[in-house]
Amino acid sequence: MSEQDSNTSPTVVINQNPTNSLGLAGFIVSLVSFLTCGILAPIALILSIIAMFKRPKGFAIAGLVISLFQLLLILVIGLGPILAIVGIGMAEKGKQEEAFNANRAEIIKSVENIDTIGEYYKLKSEYSFVQDNEYKRLLKEAAERVYSNGVPELDLSDLELAR
Repeated sequence: MSEQDSNTSPTVVINQNPTNSLGLAGFIVSLVSFLTCGILAPIALILSIIAMFKRPKGFAIAGLVISLFQLLLILVIGLGPILAIVGIGMAEKGKQEEAFNANRAEIIKSVENIDTIGEYYKLKSEYSFVQDNEYKRLLKEAAERVYSNGVPELDLSDLELAR
């Protein structure tokens, strides 16, 4: 044996399995996202998507699936009440329009007889949703009629003042 061979120590080779740190981070964030009611799910989704381009893909796939599930759950749970509120509002508007159409002749007549600003604003706000052209035209004429007569000044003598 030569002198050089006896002085060198054996070389140790460690085969380390490759890791996907980004995939692991996406997986962990998706699990933590359950605790935050899905607030972190978009971050977990982004991390997992980026990690899908590296090997190994196990944690990246798991993080992707979990975060997509959370986002879908948020969408269903969050969108349901919003759609319900919109539906209730549209139903209420439909009821108001039906009430207007049922009493259309009476309402049109009352618009024709408006002679005070208070009456004008009451009808205008009460039926603000109406798309009836004749009603709109008559309401505009009533406004012009009331405002052309001038706005009456407040008469303080009519008021009882507490002392």
